[in-house]
Amino acid sequence: MSVCTAVANRWFGFIAIGVWAVSSGVGCQASVNARVKASDSAADPFAELDDTEPTQPTQKATASMAPPEERSARASAPALFGARHDLYLKAGQAAACSCLAVVVGDATDPRFVWESAIPETESDEQLVVAFSTQGQACAGGVAMNAAYRGYVKSGDDVIVQLEEAKDGRPALTGAIVPRPAAGGRLLIQPSGADLPFGKGLAGAAECELTALPPVLTLVTATLSEEPPQPEAGLPDQKPDLGPNLTGDLADDSDAEDEPSPEDLDNYGAAPRSERDSFYFALLAGAGYAMMDFTVAPTLPEGQLTGIPVLFDVLIGGSPLPDLAVGAILGGGTARNPAMTVNAPPGTTLEQELSAPGFSVDGDTVTFTDLNLNLLRVGAFADYYFSRDSNLHSLLEVGYTSVFFSGQGSSSDDLSGLSLGAGLGYDTWLSEHWSLGLLARFSYVPVSAKNTDFKSTLLLPALVLNLTFH
Repeated sequence: MSVCTAVANRWFGFIAIGVWAVSSGVGCQASVNARVKASDSAADPFAELDDTEPTQPTQKATASMAPPEERSARASAPALFGARHDLYLKAGQAAACSCLAVVVGDATDPRFVWESAIPETESDEQLVVAFSTQGQACAGGVAMNAAYRGYVKSGDDVIVQLEEAKDGRPALTGAIVPRPAAGGRLLIQPSGADLPFGKGLAGAAECELTALPPVLTLVTATLSEEPPQPEAGLPDQKPDLGPNLTGDLADDSDAEDEPSPEDLDNYGAAPRSERDSFYFALLAGAGYAMMDFTVAPTLPEGQLTGIPVLFDVLIGGSPLPDLAVGAILGGGTARNPAMTVNAPPGTTLEQELSAPGFSVDGDTVTFTDLNLNLLRVGAFADYYFSRDSNLHSLLEVGYTSVFFSGQGSSSDDLSGLSLGAGLGYDTWLSEHWSLGLLARFSYVPVSAKNTDFKSTLLLPALVLNLTFH
């Protein structure tokens, strides 16, 4: 490279640096002038881009009747109108209507018991209602459980309708209903005039609830021009967002309390069948058979007794709730029955009964290796005294055959029309099965097929009955 060329390159470098400096100064001046002019014109859409962003966003603060720890457990989505399967009334509330304790309030009312998270409700449009008949005195001592049926709007009024709780269905004792319009009323009304609950305490056909919770007021927070400053003498506190490495457990005071057994008293009875469909029962037990019988032509009639083991099957249906009718098939066997004979003076039973198959002890003759058998078929009717009662009565009519089996059995078969009645008490095992004890008495006049012999069989018995309703 020549000396001239090096000098020329150096001068060109100085000239380029000077041009850049001049152009930068002009650009900065132009930027300053542009900003000054923009401040005088409200039409510049980009003027606010240079302003400092507000340190606090505008937001709405909603006043709440519930403390913050309870509101944190509430569901985020607003709840829908209608029955709530997870809502119950805490025990011990006073009666607001006839035979009924009722509470209306916000979802966070401490008198409510929620099985799940407390739902979010809109206080200006929704109310929460829960009720219970537990522990409430009714006229005439009538005991019924109330259940939510629905609500209707009548003008500015909202009417909550109640019905009798049905066995086998979930107990609905709470709901979310609309808030009455201004000047309207919230009323409780039974679905039938014969229901004892839900009427006014003074006997009116409907019950008015007057203690409605206030509507929550929306308050708009004011946007400050400057961020709030800490008070003098107090350190500037900042939230600790770091991880918790101490191993301390978080405070569980915000956790939802588990309902106590006392709070769940009004869950209602467990689901049970209404005894209005298929009926099936197995009966097993023992009885005491008594029958007049002749053991030998030269001897008078004696009292034949035995303890048969009994087994019966009942199959039918229910034409009416709590009433079942159908067919019965059953029987039993008594091993080695005994007979007491009042022999005439001078008669020796050993001589009269010298054949095998008998064991004689004074006036008592015991049949050995011989069975007394019963077989019957007929119809039955089983009636429970009320829908909530486990006490029931059983009526039977049928045809019964009495015969002997085993060594030396040669007597004629006896048969006749049988009548029976029983009284029992059941305990529910599940929704459809019950187990109970039944005391039964059967009356059977019998006669022989090939002779003119007649007698009467009396059979009291005690059996267990396993029933499917």
